[in-house]
Amino acid sequence: MAASAAQHSDMAPARLIRIVDLSQGREGHFLRLMNVSFFEVLPQYVALSYCWGGDQALKCTRSNRMSLEQKIPFADLPLTLRDAVRVCRQAGFDYIWIDALCILQDDTDDQAQEIAKMPFIYGSAAFTIAASRAHSAEEGFLATRSLPPEAKAFTLKYKDPKDRIGAVTLVQLDIPPEPIDARGWTLQERLLSPRTIEYGTWQTRYICQESAYKRDYTDGWRRDADYNHLRKDTLDLKPPLRDDSNEQGSHRSSEKFSTDFLRDWDQVLRTYTSRQLTKSTDRPLAISGIAERFASILNIDDVGSCYVAGLWKPYLHLCLMWHIDRDAIAPRPAEFQGPSWSWTSVNGVVPSSYPSLDRWKPENITLEVLDCAVDLANARAPFGAVRPGSARLKVRGRLAPGAWAGTTSTGLLDRGKKTVAFFGKNDSESGTVVGMAGMFCDTTELDEEPAAARASFGVAGGAAGRNTRNAASVMVLEVQHYTAGASWGCCGLVLRRAECEPSDNPFEGSVFRRVGTFEYATHREGQRTGESQDEWERRIETKFSWFKNIEPREIEIL
Repeated sequence: MAASAAQHSDMAPARLIRIVDLSQGREGHFLRLMNVSFFEVLPQYVALSYCWGGDQALKCTRSNRMSLEQKIPFADLPLTLRDAVRVCRQAGFDYIWIDALCILQDDTDDQAQEIAKMPFIYGSAAFTIAASRAHSAEEGFLATRSLPPEAKAFTLKYKDPKDRIGAVTLVQLDIPPEPIDARGWTLQERLLSPRTIEYGTWQTRYICQESAYKRDYTDGWRRDADYNHLRKDTLDLKPPLRDDSNEQGSHRSSEKFSTDFLRDWDQVLRTYTSRQLTKSTDRPLAISGIAERFASILNIDDVGSCYVAGLWKPYLHLCLMWHIDRDAIAPRPAEFQGPSWSWTSVNGVVPSSYPSLDRWKPENITLEVLDCAVDLANARAPFGAVRPGSARLKVRGRLAPGAWAGTTSTGLLDRGKKTVAFFGKNDSESGTVVGMAGMFCDTTELDEEPAAARASFGVAGGAAGRNTRNAASVMVLEVQHYTAGASWGCCGLVLRRAECEPSDNPFEGSVFRRVGTFEYATHREGQRTGESQDEWERRIETKFSWFKNIEPREIEIL
């Protein structure tokens, strides 16, 4: 498994920690930081995945790097790191990679370069130690496990066919997620590692990505890990996406390949955004290694160009329709994390990136993407962060004025759903509502509007015709529409004029920023009692043709 350091100079970790056992009778190990460029052959090493639990007292910086290259005091390491060193040596390995000590923590360039190498760092490790049970680096993970005092256990003795006596302990436990499963960074460390030894709260488990569909090895308790929405042990790629699949090459452009690709990514994104990051600005970074792994599946020469600010260019129309879980929306971050059209720009769970895939057909897409480009924060990290103010999305589509109508509690729309009122062509002057759609807000921004700036709509009957002059003004941009028998629907983005374009009219301008998404579905109704044929046709035309008579226009979304 050794690899040439020269061959992998662009991908190999910049540093490893060498472990030398002390002489017999002396406890501990002699450690020193090693520069990988000095190796002719990259040695086998073990990687560590763990929860920092706050800032680290001992970490590698520009000021102490030379000192650590001479000696890393074993006794000064937090317990989790000391335990990892012990496991590494007992497994017969002399080198270990630990992020706090192998990355310059006060050098943004070094951090960006090493983060970009995560697929190789974890993917090339002999195995990864996952300190799952430890909330922080100070706790350690090798302590004796014990049942909580309230647990009721029953021990059953048995004799095996060879007359050996053993015992089985039966206990019912409420097992919460492991501490490591709550952290954002550790997801890609798990998924990028071919082999992981997990030291959990109740058992030690060996996880192999290559045998994802076979049982893992454990030291008892349960064969399978307890499922929770934060845990994901393997990528579980569908057959067309796996490296070993015979289908991969011939079906990369097929509809099934695209659907499987998007659904697999959707699962990863949902798990990732359900976890926590100490620094929210890490949101585009802590998934970058997984994104690079997915990009390698696509049949594209320049894989870095297919991924922009968290979205996949080959499926950009779909990817633009991400939304934040309604129970998880938060204020817009004060510090830049990504362009407004990217989920990296805001915080919260992304439960699903796309509307129903079965009705998302090329012929239904009405939005034309003219240009989508970003400047990377670091050129060596094509799947990482983008430079503030550099991301531009230019589109041509049908744009109509609207107003945010607050939260519905009864009526035709789902309870608790944000709604957006749609004016239609030339109706913004009179403020007449011609329709209402459900909306997913990206942040609490619209909730924080003064009450006088929000419209009050009666949703069940009589919504149309309400005056909305005092409503919080937005624009609705159609991305796709569909017709299925007597049903019709459309979905798109909800925008607000960008601050860089001051104007008294909120509906003017050509530069916008995203504040949410909308989706509307309806069906053809019969003629009402007392309604003339002309009245019925006009009503149906209005209901089914929100954007029909609107001319497309070019806009830019920041």
